[in-house]
Amino acid sequence: MFSYMSLFPLMYFLYILIPLGPIVYLFIRWRSIKGEKVDPNLGIKVLVYYFKTLAYHLILIGASLLFADLLKNGYTSNAKIGTAIIIAGGLVYVIHYLFIQKAFTETEFPLTMRVYNAFNLILVGLIGLSSGIIWISIVLSKRPKGYEAPLAFLVVYLIAWIYQSWTFYKPVIKK
Repeated sequence: MFSYMSLFPLMYFLYILIPLGPIVYLFIRWRSIKGEKVDPNLGIKVLVYYFKTLAYHLILIGASLLFADLLKNGYTSNAKIGTAIIIAGGLVYVIHYLFIQKAFTETEFPLTMRVYNAFNLILVGLIGLSSGIIWISIVLSKRPKGYEAPLAFLVVYLIAWIYQSWTFYKPVIKK
């Protein structure tokens, strides 16, 4: 039987194994060659945004695990694991968010922020879409059992997709 606890290590470790930091750095460096100014803080910005992104996805995974367990059993040990993941991810996210706000000016060099917002929008959309497909296939099966985890991931990642869409398009809307 499919276990939603197996989703957490799979998704998170695949995300860590993908060398996102160097790929993003090379992409932004390549894009900045075309412009006049090169961001002097590009390396540290990529690193800080990378860990902020990891923390953001920890929060989403923890919220999905918590919500799935609340749908299925109530507040049990799996829900406590989800809560712990949310707290750990939240602390790392807040620290990196505050560091970005204090250390960098995103108005002059917004490319790193835009690239990570786009990446989050794509990743959250793909995970939400996959969860929706799994949930619909379980509901349409002859004996729908174990629908709680895909439903929880679908709801959490749909909300995250709406938030990411708003943050991605917010600079465009202001103009």
